[in-house]
This record gives sequence, C-alpha cells and structure tokens, in this order.
Amino acid sequence: MKNEEIRKNAITILLVQLIAWAGFTMVDFIEETTSNNFEDIAVFGIPIVIVAVYAFVRKQKWQPDLKYGKWVAQILLYWLGMTAGVTAVVMKLINQDKWIVHQAAGGWEHFLNGLEYAGFGIMLAVIPIVLILVGELLVWCIIKCKRKSPRP
Repeated sequence: MKNEEIRKNAITILLVQLIAWAGFTMVDFIEETTSNNFEDIAVFGIPIVIVAVYAFVRKQKWQPDLKYGKWVAQILLYWLGMTAGVTAVVMKLINQDKWIVHQAAGGWEHFLNGLEYAGFGIMLAVIPIVLILVGELLVWCIIKCKRKSPRP
C-alpha cells in the first residue's frame, strides 16, 4: 500500500473519530444540562451509524480478494489504535477537569462521573470492528458461493 493511501486512510479515520466524539460530547452536554437520557442511544447509535456509512461507501469495492482483506484489516487496526488514543486523551482531559463538558466532582454521587466517555470509547472500538468483520465475512461468503454455484 502506498504511503499516500495510508495517509489518506488515517486522516479519514481521524476525521470520523473527531465527528463521533463531537457528537457524543454534544449529547453529553445536553444530558448534563437538561437531564435528558440520550446517552444510551448515542453510545450504541453513533457506532452503528459509522458502520452504515462504511457499508455504503464500501459497497462498490466489495470483492473476495486478498488485497481487500488486507486493506480491511489495516483499516480496522487503524480504527482500533485511533479510538484507543482519542479515548485516552479525552479521559485525561476529563480527569484534569479540562474537558469541554464540565463533569461534577466530589461526593459519592459523582464518583463515576465522566466514565460514560470511557464506555463510549469502548463501544466506538468494538461495535464497528465486530459489525464490519461480520459484514465483510458475509459478503465474502455470498460472493464465493455465487462463483462456485453451477449456472442453469
């Protein structure tokens, strides 16, 4: 894979990460200020939307080819690494009380405040990787079976 393509993929993944985190931060701000409970939907919804966008973009390129398998593996490794990195930075900022959305601290009722960001980071890593791997495997199996089936 060319360096230019690797850089392009890494920048795209970083932009998607930043958009996802901005969306979750906005939902957390709304939840913190209005006491609405949208976070549960956002924790699962944002990663699923990312997978849907990936599937839509990838639809034209699906081929049961080793080259694309390596590309998908590399993209998922980049995704995992960037999610871990962004999550670590966000959690560090939250713990130092420098995050965009202020988290209440002190007292027993606020002991785990800010932990929803770590949970979102985990879901942002796990859900897309699992769903993309399952989807790629299903498409690969369907294409392979169609090629092997006798034509009437």
